[in-house]
Amino acid sequence: MKANRTATPVSMVTLFEIFKRRKLYILAPTLMVAAAVAIYAFYLPPLYRAQALLAVELPASESAKAKDPANGQEQLRTIKEVMLSRPVLEAVITEFRLAKEGDQNLERALEEVKPKVKVQSEEKDTFSVSFEGTERQQVAGVTNKLAELFITRASTLREKRMEKAAKFLQAEVERVGRDLADQESRIDQYKERAIQELPEQMATNLRMLETLQVQLQTRIAKLNEEEGRRAGLLSEIAQLEKQGALNSGQTKPKSLAAAKLEERKLALRELQTRYKERYPEVIRLNREISELESAVQEERGTIHDEPSPAVMRYLGLKAELEATEQRLKGYRQEKDDLTRQIALQQKRIASGPRHERSLAELTRDYQITRTQYSTLLQKQQEAQVAARLEETNQGVTFRILEPAEVPTSPYTPKRFRIMLMGLLGGLTLGLLLAFVAEQADTSFDNAQDFQSFTNLPVLAVIPSIPALRSASNRIVNLQEHKRKALEGISGSPTESEPQPGFIVTLDASSGTAEQYRILGLKARLRLGDDSSKILVISSATPREGKTITAINLSMALLQALDEPVLLVDCDLRRPLVHKYLNINVEKSFSDLLAQPDDDLSDYIQKINGLCVIAGDSRLKDPIARLASPQARAVMARLRQEFRYVVLDSPAILPTADTHVLAGIADGMIIVVRARQTRRELFRRAMESLDTSNVLGIVFNDADYKYSHPVSRFYPEAHLREKAEGSGSV
Repeated sequence: MKANRTATPVSMVTLFEIFKRRKLYILAPTLMVAAAVAIYAFYLPPLYRAQALLAVELPASESAKAKDPANGQEQLRTIKEVMLSRPVLEAVITEFRLAKEGDQNLERALEEVKPKVKVQSEEKDTFSVSFEGTERQQVAGVTNKLAELFITRASTLREKRMEKAAKFLQAEVERVGRDLADQESRIDQYKERAIQELPEQMATNLRMLETLQVQLQTRIAKLNEEEGRRAGLLSEIAQLEKQGALNSGQTKPKSLAAAKLEERKLALRELQTRYKERYPEVIRLNREISELESAVQEERGTIHDEPSPAVMRYLGLKAELEATEQRLKGYRQEKDDLTRQIALQQKRIASGPRHERSLAELTRDYQITRTQYSTLLQKQQEAQVAARLEETNQGVTFRILEPAEVPTSPYTPKRFRIMLMGLLGGLTLGLLLAFVAEQADTSFDNAQDFQSFTNLPVLAVIPSIPALRSASNRIVNLQEHKRKALEGISGSPTESEPQPGFIVTLDASSGTAEQYRILGLKARLRLGDDSSKILVISSATPREGKTITAINLSMALLQALDEPVLLVDCDLRRPLVHKYLNINVEKSFSDLLAQPDDDLSDYIQKINGLCVIAGDSRLKDPIARLASPQARAVMARLRQEFRYVVLDSPAILPTADTHVLAGIADGMIIVVRARQTRRELFRRAMESLDTSNVLGIVFNDADYKYSHPVSRFYPEAHLREKAEGSGSV
């Protein structure tokens, strides 16, 4: 058995059907809520409201500011604060005795009065003040008094506020001025400390770094050149020493003049490599060399005393080597100085961004403080102007444009509106409850819905018969009257009631009768015609129409066959066959089970040709009697006597009786009632039952129209037929 559920398309017809089914869910909350709200609205006390209109007159200097929405909101907030201030409210409460009699708690009175006072902005430069209460004269008087007190107190507070604001502004101007001077001093000190590292010195530092790097490269080149020259001199001196230039006998101690001469000659050769003969230093050295040569010649006496060329060369190389060492030392010193200067310039350049950020922060704070100072000065000037205007009565003033009048009618409660809202709220609640109930309802709406849930075949779809319940009630009343008549109690029925359970007979041309005939035909086809058959009619739960189905199926089988058909009421807990067929129960099916060998004719009653064995509920343990061998013996006798035996059994879930009867029967038909049988209960019933001999399903109480002439037996159906203009029940 499949267990899916397809979505039902929503349409106006579907919504109307839901409304009909759930009308109590909708109407009950609607009426209850509407009634409760109506009662509440009726007992609400009437409240009156009086309103006064006030104008704000601004000087020309403040008119432009008043157009700003932000300033307008600020002004309205200030007006509310003054209007709801404690002195104003206390004066009103005292004068009009707004506090409750005997209530000495002024705070409680203030809290009660504040919500009743409303201040609202109206048109340009106007606002209204209103007060609400239960007395018309009082609300008008309180409103006018509030307006007068507001004007008086607003003027006083404005003067005090302006004086206080002037002192505050003066103190702020002095404080911000000191901060401004302090920040300016810090900026100057910072610039003095880092004057070479400031951002504006970045270009100069970069040019200086480039110049120093060029000078360093030049010194490194000269240093390399002198290093090469020194190496050459050392090599030549070493060669001369190997040749014995120092061991020559001609070598004599060199005089001071000779040493200076050698030194000046070496210096001259050095200058001649770089400068011309007209260079002043070259001319000076030539002059000194001439003087020194004369002095040396005088010391030696003759020219033959001069040293050998090798010695002279050796001495010249030594002098040149000494000069080279001096130059190397100077170049190295210059290189170190240039390196230190380059490192210093690089450090200055690298620290530039840091100083720039610090200086920017100091400057930004300075600009902010300067802006604050300018703003405060401007406000101070404006305050001074406003003070002078107040002295000449040209400042902000308030006046009453329209005083409050005594209200003629209450403004609240709006009873009709409240009741309408209550009605709408109740309707909404009802629709919500109906929606929740519809969603929680797991019953089957129609046969198609059922077929989408299970694969069991639908043998017949029985339309709704709303008058049948009323007819059943009349049958019960008739049986009660008969019982009283037999007991000698007064009161008996005035008419002979027919058997309303025989829809196939009473309404033979209706669609309902045709469905029962179709059910009988399908049951015969599924059971076969080879022998007598026992057919059980049951349902998952009680009150699904299985008894009516058993009665009409039996009559349909009887009309289609010339052979006897027996209807047995096997519901030994709640028998209903005798009530629907309006028969007396003398010997019942439970008696037959107790005496299985009795003559069957004593138990059978014929109604319109249908043989019926009624049931009763006298047995305390029906399941034991149904499961006994006597029950099987009785069923065997019934098979021999009747072509079809239809058993009206109890519901499947509450009892185990149907399980026993299903094992005896040849076939079983399950009755499902529209909008009542719940899916989970039906599934549980089918899972607990052996469905191998289940022939199919009868979908009962389907909601569609059909023609019938049954109105003479069911007056309710006839009335509905006339109202709807159709022949269906």
